[in-house]
Amino acid sequence: MISRVHSLPAENLITGTEASRIRFGPGNRLIFWASIAAVTFGILMQLPMLYEARTNHYRLAGMGIPPAMYLGMVLIVVGTVVAVWAL
Repeated sequence: MISRVHSLPAENLITGTEASRIRFGPGNRLIFWASIAAVTFGILMQLPMLYEARTNHYRLAGMGIPPAMYLGMVLIVVGTVVAVWAL
């Protein structure tokens, strides 16, 4: 018995740019850059508290942590994980 390999017509194939637009998973550029933006925004959210600690030699020990700093930490962690996954 001879096996035949059937190929799809060229008009039915998805090009690389179309595949990256519709795919949700590794290799998606939009998800990668959105996660990079989340990490950047998370780091920027840390800066006001660091600026407040300038009189204490930039030591944050003993200072209360505002909710914005918690959100910044979450954005950094989640953004890093998603960026690695989207590569």
